[in-house]
Amino acid sequence: PFQPEITTHAQAYSLTVDTGGSLVVKNGSSLTLQGAVSVAADGFMLIENGANLVQVQNVSNSGSIRVQKSTRSLLRLDYVIWSSPVSGSQTLKQFSPQTLDNRFYAHQLPSNTWVEANTQLPFAPAKGYMIRVPNTHPTTPTVWTGQFVGTPQNGTLTVSMPAPRNNNQNRYFLVGNPYPSALDMKQFLDINAANITGVYYFYRKTNGVAGRSGYFIKSKNPNYNPNDPTSPRFLFTNNGEGIDQNVIPSGQGFFVEMAQGASQIVFTNAMRVAVESGVLNRDGDSEDTSNRYTLNVTDAQGGFSQIQVGHYEATTAAYDSGYDTPAFEDSSLLLGSLIANQTETFAVQALDAFDASVTVPLRFKTQTAGTFTLTLADVSGLFAQDGTQVMLEDLTSGVLHSLTEAPFVFTSEVGDFTSRFRIVYQQTTLGLENPIASTSPILAYAQEGNLYVKSSQESIRAIAVYNLQGQLLTQTQPLTEIANVQLPLNNVQSQLVLVQVQTVEGSVKTHKVWVNSF
Repeated sequence: PFQPEITTHAQAYSLTVDTGGSLVVKNGSSLTLQGAVSVAADGFMLIENGANLVQVQNVSNSGSIRVQKSTRSLLRLDYVIWSSPVSGSQTLKQFSPQTLDNRFYAHQLPSNTWVEANTQLPFAPAKGYMIRVPNTHPTTPTVWTGQFVGTPQNGTLTVSMPAPRNNNQNRYFLVGNPYPSALDMKQFLDINAANITGVYYFYRKTNGVAGRSGYFIKSKNPNYNPNDPTSPRFLFTNNGEGIDQNVIPSGQGFFVEMAQGASQIVFTNAMRVAVESGVLNRDGDSEDTSNRYTLNVTDAQGGFSQIQVGHYEATTAAYDSGYDTPAFEDSSLLLGSLIANQTETFAVQALDAFDASVTVPLRFKTQTAGTFTLTLADVSGLFAQDGTQVMLEDLTSGVLHSLTEAPFVFTSEVGDFTSRFRIVYQQTTLGLENPIASTSPILAYAQEGNLYVKSSQESIRAIAVYNLQGQLLTQTQPLTEIANVQLPLNNVQSQLVLVQVQTVEGSVKTHKVWVNSF
């Protein structure tokens, strides 16, 4: 019998699969229809993993199709957040019969907790479910392929929470792609602009790695230019296992952060796209010139935590909804930033325009004592240029370390530390035979064996000089409202040093100065 296959990106007005008929849309291909899908009772239609069925009109479909979805390689006891692209009688248990009954979970509001799902019920439209791999799944990395069976969902779908978001209550809503095609994240945000902040949380975690959050994050880019088609709409913050792309695949469940007072999410055909993965999903191709960077902390057990910090014209030092993104504190290892007057710890912090005097307080939490490595990564803008250093200050040990130059290795006991670390910035001031011109209120340079520090606005309280490894080389005794300081650099060899200047008003500024031994 004739069994046609679609192996390209095909289009048609409508589709009918007659009695005894068959149609397979192959991996990497798509079928876009203006109208409806109709499949006879003994007809057969399959959408393979990586393929897409897109529909334009809000019409009703009939009959049953099969949609295959394959995960990345998983281990036994791993979980996936699934969402069904079809409607019908297929139950959660029928979708994954070898998963233990008590390992299907739904997310409950307003308690913000996981509860056991009724496995004898079908998937609810546009809802995500946390499901563990089948109990027979191998202990080695193996793909899990699930198959959804039912009528392809189409048209506008609205899913509602029990009540609107009220501050932290009903803040995070677990939804899912309800279509047998990928969703464009930009269109999803635009259509739901009044409903969501623009922050998405996607789940991927290897079982047994306690030191990793289960969620990687997409959040709004403050530098997005809607008039530039290559301008990135989103920023990506990894949990060590995420993949950065701008489509939400068919079968994918995910969390969104709801806007204050909002209670529903809308899905429409306008969000649907025919491309599942690959380079076409990259978020813009222009060079990223944002003044931002990421920080990663790792441990010897495979733990990983990442934060992203940026300076933008469109955001402030206070909390900015949709840009400043709270971390899900679901792991034994956590690195995050702290924002004044906010109780959350943030995985993404969007500050105001760059100012070298700004400090970024960090929170570090570990449930395992040991050795940790904090690394600067993914720098852009000013931070990718010579002259701007990202410095880590360990307030417990008194070490000031240049992350721009090298990772920082440290030890820690079990604990939750909100005042141990902070980020400070250093903009290079070269002290050769003459100081360079500077618009900073504090000027630092070395000349003929001495360090000279001059302040045009604030009086100086103390000065400390460090090498790039964070070791203290020399320092002043406490000073009393002095604007100009000369500090001998006895026994300091030729090298680049970090000069930390504390003013009587309490601000701390750090300058990089080249010293020629004299």
